[in-house]
Amino acid sequence: MSAFWKKDNKDSQDKEASAKKDGAVVADKKESKAKKVSQPVEKTAKKKDSKKKGKKDKGLVVPEEKATLINKVLIKPMISEAVMKAQEIGKYTFKVRMSATKKEIALAVESLYKVTVRKVNVVNYGAQNKMFRGKKGSTKGYKKAIISLKEGDKIKLF
Repeated sequence: MSAFWKKDNKDSQDKEASAKKDGAVVADKKESKAKKVSQPVEKTAKKKDSKKKGKKDKGLVVPEEKATLINKVLIKPMISEAVMKAQEIGKYTFKVRMSATKKEIALAVESLYKVTVRKVNVVNYGAQNKMFRGKKGSTKGYKKAIISLKEGDKIKLF
């Protein structure tokens, strides 16, 4: 890398030398840069509109207290063939925080998707020991929640 730096310095020295031959003053350039930096820059505060134009409202308006609960409890919906078959009969599967309780999970799903939760089943998956290229490691454990909804209620995930 040092070879590249030396080359750049030589290029800048060559440019300065050619500028001096042409009668241009290099010192003026340095002074003008210093003036630009030393002058105070006025910052104008622009207020942004709270509503963005051109985007449709999805209809999912959640109060702040419930929004923090949702973000603390639900991680993501789980998607697989078995889960898709279970969705046809009204059972939805989510990956949730390890510290989440059944009541918190039910409240978070009800407030986010505007549905009635009938039952919550929870499965804890522990970490598994694995080997990769001769090195020992482990997978991360997680908690899965299977949520049964009232008949007629549906969650549109995608």
